[in-house]
Amino acid sequence: MLGSKVAWGIDIGESAVRAAKLKVDKNGAEVLSLDVIPRTSREEGYSYLGKEEQVREALCTFTGRNKIGSARVALSVPGAGFDKFISLPAVSMKQVPQIVKYEARQQIPFPLEEVAWAYQLASERPQIPGESIEVALFAIKNQIIEQLLAGLSVAKLGVDIIGMGRLALYNFLKYDRRIDDGTIIVDVGAGSTDVVILAEGNFRVRSIPISGEAVTKMLQQKFGIAYEEAEELKKKASGSKQPEKLFNVMRPTFERLLGEIHKTIGYYKQQFKSLKIQEAFLLGESFKMTPLVELFGRSLGCKVNVMSHFERVSIGEAAAAGPHVGNLSSFTVAMGLALQAAGEGPITINVLPDEMKVQRELGRKKPFAIAAVACLGIGVLASLLQVSADESRLAALGEKPESKVREYKALASDYTMATDTSFIDDRTAGLAPMGSDRDLPMLAINELSRIFGTESDPGVPFKPREKGIFLSNISMEARLDEYRSIRELTIEGRSEADREFIEQQLVDPLRGVEIFTIPEGGVKWRDIEPEGGGKLIREFTIIIEVGRRPAGEKEAEDL
Repeated sequence: MLGSKVAWGIDIGESAVRAAKLKVDKNGAEVLSLDVIPRTSREEGYSYLGKEEQVREALCTFTGRNKIGSARVALSVPGAGFDKFISLPAVSMKQVPQIVKYEARQQIPFPLEEVAWAYQLASERPQIPGESIEVALFAIKNQIIEQLLAGLSVAKLGVDIIGMGRLALYNFLKYDRRIDDGTIIVDVGAGSTDVVILAEGNFRVRSIPISGEAVTKMLQQKFGIAYEEAEELKKKASGSKQPEKLFNVMRPTFERLLGEIHKTIGYYKQQFKSLKIQEAFLLGESFKMTPLVELFGRSLGCKVNVMSHFERVSIGEAAAAGPHVGNLSSFTVAMGLALQAAGEGPITINVLPDEMKVQRELGRKKPFAIAAVACLGIGVLASLLQVSADESRLAALGEKPESKVREYKALASDYTMATDTSFIDDRTAGLAPMGSDRDLPMLAINELSRIFGTESDPGVPFKPREKGIFLSNISMEARLDEYRSIRELTIEGRSEADREFIEQQLVDPLRGVEIFTIPEGGVKWRDIEPEGGGKLIREFTIIIEVGRRPAGEKEAEDL
């Protein structure tokens, strides 16, 4: 890492919004600032989607008392994401994106048009030839993203990353403690418990719907008190006069949680035969109770660590003097997000819409472009002033400085162009829609499956419809052309049939699909003589542009 990077991580939890500002360099990370904005008290039937106003108010409070500046910002939402770990066949890494897109449509329990999704490799180890590839797939419903972006807009807060809390938790401990195989992380939050397990170079995450809120409700029922009183009683349990009595009331809930954790470990042992839990990291205010830590240690049968201090992350003077330094473990998700924003840690998942990423980057670069233009303008203006002085002196001598006049008129024209910054906005407008056609690759694959699939099994792509037609390769790549995203699909194959037959069976059906365009010269042929003689093989290549045609162009074509 060159120099240092400053980043904010914002964890939108179910009881509060927690934020951490980190400065990261080659020597480690330093916490510059910590902030907590409690959300209003939760009611029965609590739903994240029904509480967007709480989040919006908390974000406005955050931006009102914190200066963001040019720092990168990563943010997560509570319990809103879907995750799935899938095993891909042993293919080249170039083929992974195409296969993952196909799997996403099968695995995500919503239409892809209704979710923002992303993926990354689940293993940090280099791929071994012939070995299957583990991929972590994550998705969040567009409804949640849109509500979140609306709140960010009101708070005037730009973000670079939208991630998930349980992934940020893994990111932080991987950075601070360099955790490895045989490690389990348990974070008891207000709305759920997040579990992360490391095995054989892979990671797995699970969210268990047993949480600190369940403990609060149990205390509320047992003692017949208000929710707020029960919450306060739980927080002060470790320092109460009868901690054992309080813990015994909570114990059934935590034993249920341990039962779910053991089920999770058992499930992953079926995938990773060598998995053996050797160390556990316990996070959350509940683990301030010593009897609970002892219960987890006995049940898990391994070394347990309660996160009360950090190793590679230091606490700066301002943060150390603040009110939150005594509860550092509650900021691990926010710090993991900040580390991701600073380019540290293994997690790269980001479900922020592509067009928002482009706008964010251009917004960060625009001030530098304007400053450069301003500097150029100052230089040109100085030259113009010198021109005026030169012309006056030459006129006094009776000379005709035509060449000088032409030279400085050119400089004046350059100055006018330099002070016109509208081109920046034009380019921004051109780049913003780049992410709008994210569904095109999957639509293209579906159409190809329909055209080339067999009648008996139309869902299997690229099988021969007619004897003698074989598709030997399909690939897709994206490129930029005048700020448009162009995807080119290349199909290669061999057939003993004649050219006219191939045109009818392959090319004409493709021309009839709206999203496909075969450019001039896009169909190429060559004859190959097989080794040892025999009939000539005709090899063909079809290059197809994938994209939606403008409405006017389509109407004209229909006419």
